[in-house]
Amino acid sequence: MKGFFLNCSGNTFDWDIFVTKKKYIETRTRNTLEPLFGERVAVIRTGRGSTVVIGTVMLAGIMPPDKEEWSKHQRERACIEPGSKWDSENGKWCYYLSEPEMFKHPSPVPANAVRHGRSWCEW
Repeated sequence: MKGFFLNCSGNTFDWDIFVTKKKYIETRTRNTLEPLFGERVAVIRTGRGSTVVIGTVMLAGIMPPDKEEWSKHQRERACIEPGSKWDSENGKWCYYLSEPEMFKHPSPVPANAVRHGRSWCEW
């Protein structure tokens, strides 16, 4: 399985933002999640306690940075506060998420996971 890292340091949200569909865009400054496009992937929470798999989502679409769309809609749909360390005045790569499935109990990332940079891994 493949999975992307979701940095939750400094955030109060967790899986509930996916289930309630408040967050349905994941963002990156570079197009690092393209290898996951069209697949069900693990959501790996980092930045708060142990690094764990908290569920899965479908990576349903990709949109390159668009300054106008970022300001109008994407920032809000990605749950990024204006001016936060995750914000970007020029927009970011947006990955549209669908079909969230939460794990009842977070599980550790498998020991055989191979990291592909800082954005995703596979096992």
